[in-house]
Amino acid sequence: MKPKVLFFFNDLNCTGAEILLFNFTKELNRRQSVEIGIVALKEGGELVSQVPSNIPIFYFEQSFNWKDKVDFKLGKDVLKSRLSKIYHKFPANIFYFNTIAQAGLLRFSKEFPVKNIFHVHELLYNFEFEKAENIHLIFETIDHLICSSTLVKNIFDKIFRNKITVINSVIKELASTTPLLNSKKSEKIKIISSGTICYNKGADTFLEIAQLLPKDRYEFIWLGKFLESGFSEILNFKNQYRDWE
Repeated sequence: MKPKVLFFFNDLNCTGAEILLFNFTKELNRRQSVEIGIVALKEGGELVSQVPSNIPIFYFEQSFNWKDKVDFKLGKDVLKSRLSKIYHKFPANIFYFNTIAQAGLLRFSKEFPVKNIFHVHELLYNFEFEKAENIHLIFETIDHLICSSTLVKNIFDKIFRNKITVINSVIKELASTTPLLNSKKSEKIKIISSGTICYNKGADTFLEIAQLLPKDRYEFIWLGKFLESGFSEILNFKNQYRDWE
């Protein structure tokens, strides 16, 4: 009997961690070595239409309506209940979490008879934005830690007691993503970066470098979504009104 794995995606947009995990699930699906389900924390995204038809997608809504708020006040764990419904539809053996943004979900995983795999892409600086209790959950609940580089592994060396594996981040398939489909065929050198457009990812530096290099020789492509933040909006305006194209 094949293992059943629920892969947790922050969303199904074309950002680095999501594309990497998406390609990983597609390859596992091609090999037919495991049965795969996808849990997306947000609806929509460019990758939705590319999910193989035999892989179910479940949306784990985290916002509350008025009824949820009443239930919560009465002591019901609304989010746990939602995840339980997904689990009963797809009774997985393994929960595969992706990025430290999902560390808070680990408190629910303890309620299910599953092994937990946690894929960390971020360097230590990014942990500044996570609650201490969520970091404790990583050490208390994770059976296998996947690190995107040796630098990430070094964060956990000697303090994480379970298995650690380094899988260097490589995005093999990009051709089907919208920015590349829209990119004109040319002899220009293409420089591609990927990630949510935010301060931590250096999107502002990427745009500055694009303005410095000759546009007749280089084409810059960023794969990722805009956050609803002032930083992202400023970069959006700068990109729309650049005078170098």
